[in-house]
Amino acid sequence: MIDIASGCRAKVTQLFAILVSASCFAATPASAGKKDDAWAACIWETVPASAANWVEMPMPERRQGIGEIKPEFALKYRLQAACFEKLTKEGKKRPHGFNDKKVRKALIAMKPDNPGEDTIEPLAYVCRRYFRNDTEFERPAGYRWGFGPDTSQAQFFSLSFVFAGGGGSLGEHGGISRCDLILADGSLLEIDSETLSEMAQ
Repeated sequence: MIDIASGCRAKVTQLFAILVSASCFAATPASAGKKDDAWAACIWETVPASAANWVEMPMPERRQGIGEIKPEFALKYRLQAACFEKLTKEGKKRPHGFNDKKVRKALIAMKPDNPGEDTIEPLAYVCRRYFRNDTEFERPAGYRWGFGPDTSQAQFFSLSFVFAGGGGSLGEHGGISRCDLILADGSLLEIDSETLSEMAQ
């Protein structure tokens, strides 16, 4: 004889397990959303003009190639630089990851009526790196993205290209660097390390 009651209890138990599992998975995006909201709130507080410009731009590409640096790609690092240290928890080296799409969605949802001007200068920069024999600075061989007065640091990331035909690649700190400050509209302003240090004081 088939025990119908036992079969029902087993199905109920399985259903309960599925529901509990689903609720656990549903909690993860909510937690992530709070972290994206933290980025957005801090960005609107510190660099509202930059944020207002960025949300009106196209979504940036995921990676930077050898070609032109687009404003939307550069500007997202200015936004991150503004809140990098503030959102880094004690004992950690970095804040929660910056997801372009999710942070932009949070920025749009929290956008104030009158954003106003940036209240800080985060000193976000990009350094193009060239081989020493490229005296005309025509072919970048690498990039370094960071912020602060020391352009030898790359809080965000550094990238070196490998060239075919014996061109090789630069080491982490090799070659000649030319650095640009990332402005509130995503444009770049060439700057030397001495000026950058003065701005940081």
